[in-house]
Amino acid sequence: MDVDAKISEAWLPAARIANLVQVEPILMTLGLVVGSVIFYKLFLRGLSTERHQNLSRQFRNTSFHLVIAAAEFAGYYALTRWAPDNTAIERLNAYLGFFCVIGWIVVFIKTSRILLFEYLFLSNMKTGVPLLLVNILTLILTLLLGGWITTEVFAIQIAPLLATSAIFSVVLGLALQDTLGNLFAGIAIQFDKTYAIGDWIEVTVNGTCGNEEGREGGGDLAATLGGAGLIAAAG
Repeated sequence: MDVDAKISEAWLPAARIANLVQVEPILMTLGLVVGSVIFYKLFLRGLSTERHQNLSRQFRNTSFHLVIAAAEFAGYYALTRWAPDNTAIERLNAYLGFFCVIGWIVVFIKTSRILLFEYLFLSNMKTGVPLLLVNILTLILTLLLGGWITTEVFAIQIAPLLATSAIFSVVLGLALQDTLGNLFAGIAIQFDKTYAIGDWIEVTVNGTCGNEEGREGGGDLAATLGGAGLIAAAG
């Protein structure tokens, strides 16, 4: 029994998992899901068919993961309540609790993605939305929550690892300076809405000008100059 306990503690500490599987974060996530549905029903009825299909597909996918996460939480709670002193079940329950935490994190990220889509759709009812912003949000949330899980469950400190890679980060940042500059310039344009489709744009480098027809993901501006297409970098 002691050997099993040590093995269980070495891989997935039951006490740490129990601290993570709490009702409050689950209720908060459920509140976000309900809020996203209410927002969709109240404010986004005038969306195009394609956008309705996009959101409906995301809602179905999120609901699927929500059902799985809820089942994992119910199983974890049942095993914790009815078999608290069984070492084998406790070890199994630690894995179930771990997957429960992962499941609710997936639901939270997918719901946050839906909420951002809804905000962008509401702000751009007739124009395209910057998918780049949604992907960046998804990546940031995934990295942050992944680092949090790594620290809380496996006791792996992320901060020292980031500190040791500071030199590599500086070199990488210098190498990608232009690319990152264009990326953040594009993000700023998407948020500030400096340009709108139909605006008259003049490129100061060569004096050419034209009407904006759309935007590229990296923040570039697509304009028509005398019938010819032009893509001018935002940075």
